[in-house]
Amino acid sequence: MNTGVFSQISLTSYELIFILIACISATSIGVFFAKRQTSAFKLVGRGGVRFFDYGDMRFLHLGSPTVQGSMRISKPFDIHLEYVQRMMAWLLFIDLRKLNQLHAMQLGLGAASLTKFCHHHLAMQTTAIEINPEVIKICQRWFNLPESSDTFQVIQEDALKIISDSQWYEKIDVLQVDLYDEKNAIPELNSESFYRNCHQL
Repeated sequence: MNTGVFSQISLTSYELIFILIACISATSIGVFFAKRQTSAFKLVGRGGVRFFDYGDMRFLHLGSPTVQGSMRISKPFDIHLEYVQRMMAWLLFIDLRKLNQLHAMQLGLGAASLTKFCHHHLAMQTTAIEINPEVIKICQRWFNLPESSDTFQVIQEDALKIISDSQWYEKIDVLQVDLYDEKNAIPELNSESFYRNCHQL
């Protein structure tokens, strides 16, 4: 009867001591690197709006461990997260030569990836709507959000109020909606009337 490979192994006391030392060493090395990795995260911010750096990456959090946005520090105007890149799919359906004649609006600033890309890389008229003033401050100081200009503005306001304001009707060529709850689980605004108002923009 085969009782298994371990029953066929006999170890001397020296070998057991060596294995024990090796296990303790491996655990110590693992703890060392875990602490080193943890110390690489520099958590900064106020209230629920915080960010941390990890290597060349900067991540935004809004009151939960869920990442709400990110930025590569060495390339602050590029789009890093894949789902945000997919939100630029509308570029497949327009005349790229006329981009500088179009107006893009973002509902929800996040880490400002869409806003910066439309303004910096595409030279579009760009407007972002963000209800939380702390998000705007964090983005201005730590996520390279530009100052307001004739072609760029960030408005601190409730997106629901903006899309109900007739002054914006038929003024927006590209509307990017990124209004999720703090856990990134469900959209904050997700009704038929909301999308009808978005369409009016």
